[in-house]
Amino acid sequence: MRTLFRVELRRVLRDPAYLCGNLIIPVGMCLLLSLRFSPPVPDGVDPMTRIAVSIALFSSVSAALNSTGLRILKERHTGWTTRLGLTPLPAHRYLLLKLGVGAVACLLPVLLIPGLMAGIMGTQVHWTAFLLSLLTAWLGTLVFCVLGALVGCLLGEAVGGLLCVGLHVVLSVLAGVFWPVSAMPGWLQAATLANPLRHLLEAVGHTQAGGVPGLAHVLVLLGVLLCVSLALVMTHHRVLVPRTRLEVPRGAQPPTVPTQ
Repeated sequence: MRTLFRVELRRVLRDPAYLCGNLIIPVGMCLLLSLRFSPPVPDGVDPMTRIAVSIALFSSVSAALNSTGLRILKERHTGWTTRLGLTPLPAHRYLLLKLGVGAVACLLPVLLIPGLMAGIMGTQVHWTAFLLSLLTAWLGTLVFCVLGALVGCLLGEAVGGLLCVGLHVVLSVLAGVFWPVSAMPGWLQAATLANPLRHLLEAVGHTQAGGVPGLAHVLVLLGVLLCVSLALVMTHHRVLVPRTRLEVPRGAQPPTVPTQ
């Protein structure tokens, strides 16, 4: 199990798409936005820190959905999960493995992007509030790791891949990552109340201002996590096929280990 975890983690961290899409490009976005854009932020919150943490959440949610949902979809499509079904590895351990790798993949953007921006641009937030906001951001993104795993268990590669990308973009836009929710139409502001990423971003904003996450935000995130986790528990058996004889159609290639 530990060896498989190290192999899976190494695959994620060596993936050029992960490095560019979740670390390099977000840092460039932070630098660009910090020079050209000063968003309205709550009292006591440094605008540069707000931008850095918002982009870090955007990147972390992408890492959560890609390292769990998209990878499970690809492994199901290539037949790797079929081969794993012939081993003693149970489905719930396979999913726990993916969730653990996803948690580490989410942690790196949350730590590196705001930390790098604080070193380059400086920050006016106290270091305890800064660290608490990073911890809150990372714990909140675990919700999207479970959501990605659920998508990987239920859907096919094409539909599931589109859904992961669509969820990332829609949730980020409606959460106020790039512009404040107050600038949206009234009906759209009401719709964003059901967005867990908005509640996570506002909870992080409270910690940056020196407070603690609001109870309403915490309850929403816990409720979403509970619902998605229950759905994953009910459908986790679909990720690995029953341990029967591996049958390969005539003329087809046997399942291989995915390279990415």
